[in-house]
Amino acid sequence: TPAATATLPPTPSPSPTPDAALAPVTYAWISDTQGYASTYPETFLAMTKWIVSEKDALNIQYVIHTGDVVNDMTRQREWERATQAMDEFIGKIPVFAIAGNHDIKGMMHFYQDFSTLMDRQGYKNYPTFGAEEADGRRRYDLVTIGHDPFLLIGVGYSLAPSDVDWLNTTLRQYSDRTAILIVHSYLALPGKAPELDAQMLHGVVATNPNILYVLCG
Repeated sequence: TPAATATLPPTPSPSPTPDAALAPVTYAWISDTQGYASTYPETFLAMTKWIVSEKDALNIQYVIHTGDVVNDMTRQREWERATQAMDEFIGKIPVFAIAGNHDIKGMMHFYQDFSTLMDRQGYKNYPTFGAEEADGRRRYDLVTIGHDPFLLIGVGYSLAPSDVDWLNTTLRQYSDRTAILIVHSYLALPGKAPELDAQMLHGVVATNPNILYVLCG
């Protein structure tokens, strides 16, 4: 009779190597901190400290601020408090912020104090930094979430036709990227018509299908 053939145990399938890029990602989003800057600075500071402390646990890769950092932009004390709080992010987490109406004298487009605050972050040196215009009024960053390309794009309060043109041009330029639009005024209050900013931005969203998210104040 033929010799019996030994049955070898099956080779175990190797476990797949985890893809670190697919770990959950957090973007910390804050907005309208003007009440904290004017009256409760300890809350503003606690907020930013907490975000930094949770960076590793939550894989926080960006902080987004959708405007009204301060309440009265003519009060230097408020900018000092906002600076103390926002400085917590410097060299630790990238920040993308746009100005609200309280930051720039409403429709006056006075960007000096807001730009000074943001320049401290060194965002122009981020590897993800794309470009900016008009003293930080318009900005975009190119980021990757997982393996997917995203566009962070934002503009400050009180849009002009040139802002809309810039948004449309940039969004078309990066039509292969999923866009996150970062603005201050987009939603309407109940019973009230949308502000002019919101009306203009609704047109931008309607004509650029790569916008998947809108973050606003």
